[in-house]
Amino acid sequence: MRYIITGKTNASVVLEFDENELLRFIEFKENTLKQLNFMLSNLPAMESELESFVVLHKLKLNRVQQDLSFESFWNAYKYKVGKKARTERLWNSLDKLERELVFIAIPKYHRFISSKNQESAYAETWLNNRMWENEYHLK
Repeated sequence: MRYIITGKTNASVVLEFDENELLRFIEFKENTLKQLNFMLSNLPAMESELESFVVLHKLKLNRVQQDLSFESFWNAYKYKVGKKARTERLWNSLDKLERELVFIAIPKYHRFISSKNQESAYAETWLNNRMWENEYHLK
């Protein structure tokens, strides 16, 4: 299973555990040296210990979407208006971690715009403006 751990910054850590719940892959994105040292010193080696680790250190844990295809994104985004071909080109330009982060942000975005009674941005605009990097807080 794959997870992404994030904190209050844009830094993130992707973790992948094998079928025996052992850590088998780590990827860091936009981490400082201090953050890298902390993670390397404290990350649990077992998947079963992950939840308590993120609670203890006040981090956010998200399970990663397994299907990172454009069609999966198009269906998850739901607002199917605009130029699908241009949206697909934008999707194809994203790397794997960016696609994973998109899937994590979509439900937050939909809850946010629903709570504010706002219209959804076209999927093309949402990707082009990297709106998955925004913070969507509900009050």
